[in-house]
Amino acid sequence: MAKHFSLGIFTPPEIRHLGALIGDPDAPRIIALSTSAVFGDRTLISRFNDRDWRSIDSGFQGHLYTRPGDCLIVRAPSDVPNVGEQVVGALAVNCEIWQRLTGIALVPPDGRVVLAGDRRPSPEVVLPKNFEWRVGALLEVAVSVFRESGIALLAFTLDERLLAEFGAQPSSVATTTTTIMDKNCATRLLNRHGVSCPETHIFEGDGDPMQVVAGLSQRERYVLKPAGGAAGFGVFSNHGAGATPEQLHRHLGALRTAGRLPGRFQIQVFVPGESLGVVGFVHAQDRPEIFDIHRQIIEGDRFVGASWTPELETRERERVECLYRQLANIEGELCPVGLLCLDMIDGHVIDVNPRLTAGAPIAHLLRLESRLAQHRGPGFRIERIDLNTKVAIPSRLINEGAVLNAVETVWDEHQVLVLPQGLDPFNPSKIVFVNDNAEGAGQRRFRALVDQPG
Repeated sequence: MAKHFSLGIFTPPEIRHLGALIGDPDAPRIIALSTSAVFGDRTLISRFNDRDWRSIDSGFQGHLYTRPGDCLIVRAPSDVPNVGEQVVGALAVNCEIWQRLTGIALVPPDGRVVLAGDRRPSPEVVLPKNFEWRVGALLEVAVSVFRESGIALLAFTLDERLLAEFGAQPSSVATTTTTIMDKNCATRLLNRHGVSCPETHIFEGDGDPMQVVAGLSQRERYVLKPAGGAAGFGVFSNHGAGATPEQLHRHLGALRTAGRLPGRFQIQVFVPGESLGVVGFVHAQDRPEIFDIHRQIIEGDRFVGASWTPELETRERERVECLYRQLANIEGELCPVGLLCLDMIDGHVIDVNPRLTAGAPIAHLLRLESRLAQHRGPGFRIERIDLNTKVAIPSRLINEGAVLNAVETVWDEHQVLVLPQGLDPFNPSKIVFVNDNAEGAGQRRFRALVDQPG
């Protein structure tokens, strides 16, 4: 049986928009950004995508959150002979981009880098001396590095499952995170405390959902959401238009026949309108902090990007602050202290995410604005941020210098900063564009230069 022990958990002001630190707050940090960690029910990944849950992790998108001296952990294929060379090239180019455009230094390719894989690499794989290969899921490897090194771990999702990896007792914040990451639990909590949410029917594995669907209003449209889901896995909304009761009935029937119907899910009234994401932090006593309010870009049922402008922030801020104060006053059931992100449409809370979300780079860059101004000049201001999570950049273009050339071209022609969260040599990369125009001219130019089939 694992030995239980206490962990030092801290939330320094500079990382409140990212999560919490486990360990010494003054030590170097382990950065292991796991996508699978945001799923309360990881079985949904294989149920709806026919993939092992570990396979959706990358970690490269966490590169922008690193500092020199930190340890970066990324997932890598074990059967690619030049895997080390590809990772070195991707890290080197991303470091160069950030240094040139912002003056900010990230973990360099000769820093501490750990590759996590499902098995040992092929015999012909040769890694740089500063690289290390470990077998396991991204967070399993991160915990093993933490135990051996004693440096801090940046916990982007501080829940009971992560603390269990350490054999530690759950904290009140971790228990809260675990509870409200479950959509059914979160919906009940918000309804009890009068937070505006769409009407929702909750299913917990008992009863016949077909009977409930048969009684739904024909005047409304609906969305099906697995309770433990994230990233759009298992969501059905008729391609973002909302599903009729008949469409829901057919969809549920098909899921049941295929053995894919989740045991716990909800059917929520579809709310049309602009989808907003909010990144905030709830304090025990003080006024909640709102780091950013952005428009979400959804394709079908998946988040693929976001856009922030000061005009949007000003328009929505009063309503959002009022909502966060309401959430901060929930007492007696949970401990809502820490990072808390919301998805909203027309003032209704659609989802609650007590963890880092895909829109976090926007908040991160806004907090770095003064450092960017030091590098770009005192007149520099962030007037717009656009995030695209699906930019396919072949590894050969990274290594041949095409990406760096494209970044410089876009700056010269459009004065747009192109800042990769991290360049992923094995999957599409997530890119942030700063101060593009509303038509996305800089983004289109960059993608024309690098977004090509491999």
